[in-house]
Amino acid sequence: MAEALIGAINAAAEACNDPEVTQRATKYTSTLRQALHNTFRYGQGTRDLCGPEGLTTEGFIDVVASTMAGNPVPEKMTRSKTGSDGKTVMQPALNTERGEVDFDAIKAMFASYDLDGNGQIDAEEFSEMIVKLGVAPKKM
Repeated sequence: MAEALIGAINAAAEACNDPEVTQRATKYTSTLRQALHNTFRYGQGTRDLCGPEGLTTEGFIDVVASTMAGNPVPEKMTRSKTGSDGKTVMQPALNTERGEVDFDAIKAMFASYDLDGNGQIDAEEFSEMIVKLGVAPKKM
């Protein structure tokens, strides 16, 4: 529904044939879209999509509004990782509060696909892994 509203705002702005209005509306809807997507990405989705641990509609709106105002995502919702280029990248926090993730099993799975045992999964090993897991993209 949010994407439909964003599309309607953009269409209405274009319909008034004023480049400044179109630019302002597009900037607003791009910011809104990013805030909405990041809210879910960082584990702050609504209960109807995320289950009982999700936010109420009001809480979700508050987080989106805060994000649009330029406030950072709360630390408990993020984790940082240093990339190969030395830059720190913020990523969604792993949702492990309910104890559902078995990290020993994950390490064992990784090892089973890391065929040469070098601690990395190359493209060939990755391809085999996603085929076995049933998540490989299909040809259209």
